[in-house]
Amino acid sequence: MQGSNTLKDCCNVAAMQHRLYHCDMMHKSNSRGAVWQRPRGAEGLGHAVRLQREMRGWTQAELAGLLGVDRTTLVRMEAGRNPALTRLMDALSLLGADIVIVPRRARVTVDEPSEDAATDDSP
Repeated sequence: MQGSNTLKDCCNVAAMQHRLYHCDMMHKSNSRGAVWQRPRGAEGLGHAVRLQREMRGWTQAELAGLLGVDRTTLVRMEAGRNPALTRLMDALSLLGADIVIVPRRARVTVDEPSEDAATDDSP
């Protein structure tokens, strides 16, 4: 993606489609514009792949080529139409776990939730 306006537009669209993607669009950016997300469900995970790809300015064909898959496979992945991803996300949800996507070299600190927050499903 070119420039911060494009990223901002993507974030706005994603925020409007929050229910469709089941993705908490919790964006924190550093000086290089790195973004982290907490996807919900296969649709949210697929959206995260699309956002990361677009932030790098890559086309679907380019990423598919790097992965060694057809572009249609990547299209299905970004749409969350992958039975294995759906089962994976459902299993994590049932187990009370989340996936968080962060820039590779980010430093991440995880705090144990308080007893009050243990039942809270908010970000």
